[in-house]
Amino acid sequence: MKDKRIALKKGTRISDNDRTIQIEEEVGRGASCIVYNAAYKDPIGVEHRIRVKECYPVYLLLNRREDGALSVFEGEIEKYEKEKNNFIQAYGKNAEIRG
Repeated sequence: MKDKRIALKKGTRISDNDRTIQIEEEVGRGASCIVYNAAYKDPIGVEHRIRVKECYPVYLLLNRREDGALSVFEGEIEKYEKEKNNFIQAYGKNAEIRG
């Protein structure tokens, strides 16, 4: 299967609660995700370097909009919601193992 996913562009900003994360580069891909190096500054101005894992399954019909968001084709919405739930559950299990 050819990977036609479009990664977030360098410099893309993502708002997450009370912080703004800036994408620096793509570092890898899996069947269900794209992983990026990114950074954000905390409230006192200290920069933190992080990895961002975006749920973006290769086998679903998704499209990257100009604003960087993913849009899901109508027939794929239920499949994408199920994939997102699996993605979140897998993250929780990995966090428990590390704990």
